[in-house]
Amino acid sequence: MAGQVEMVFFDVKYGNSTYIKSPNGKHIVIDLGKGSLRNKNEDFSPLLHLQSKCNVSQLDYVIITHPHKDHIADIMNFVELVPKVLCNPFDLTKEEIINDKISNSDMPFYERYLAINEYYGLKWDEYKRSIIPANFGDLKIDNIHLKYCPTPNINNHSLITVFEYATIKVIITGDNETACLKELIKKPPFVEIVKNADILLAPYHGREAGFCKEFVKIVNPRITVISDSRYREKTSKREWYAENSRGWTVLDKNENCTCPAKTLSTYYHGIITITFGWNDANKPFLHISRSLR
Repeated sequence: MAGQVEMVFFDVKYGNSTYIKSPNGKHIVIDLGKGSLRNKNEDFSPLLHLQSKCNVSQLDYVIITHPHKDHIADIMNFVELVPKVLCNPFDLTKEEIINDKISNSDMPFYERYLAINEYYGLKWDEYKRSIIPANFGDLKIDNIHLKYCPTPNINNHSLITVFEYATIKVIITGDNETACLKELIKKPPFVEIVKNADILLAPYHGREAGFCKEFVKIVNPRITVISDSRYREKTSKREWYAENSRGWTVLDKNENCTCPAKTLSTYYHGIITITFGWNDANKPFLHISRSLR
């Protein structure tokens, strides 16, 4: 039964980019953030890093939680890894995605997003057929999407993805804000899916607008990961998530030691790697490490 999932939260400035390797070696990416302020490398591409450093020649599944620049900045390298499937909030119109707030310099990213979206065109029923646990080594993947939210903010159209394997549950929330999360927790099926998780990627980069205490209490995470930057660290509510996270032991690769933690930040802690699955004794395990390099 031994098998494991590897999950990497990259340090991509104020955006998000997460890589998942399934127990049977399938490659999944959530969001296309780019750049690293910590390493002063504005051109750092997680996609090209996976290709050149991790020998990933093709992505089996890509999820874009929502089309904002900090989640699609690496989209120019999208075709380099010839993804098989793209899942994103398909109900958003061109007029909703492109507005007068987008600068001329950023427009090519959104145009590429729209072109890729038109090419793939995955609908919700097709998505359900594409995510079969047996295809991903028994890794269960659920995407949740609130089609209606009280506010028109694109953040609140973000997909929420839940991964489950070997009794371990990880939730990646996109940039959903409080209004959306409060609507979702009114739905018993959603509560059942997200309750008592092990890892939570904080909504909206840990900012106050994305903190819904009722949602976090339902999730009840061991550790909350916050994808933030020096520009957002003053607005990130790490202390709120620390108060509502159970804690876990984390390995610091740079100092080769372990320490207890309730929150981890890509700005402060760099790349965060989570490994979970079944060990040789068929017992579930969860290993978390952080590295500033």
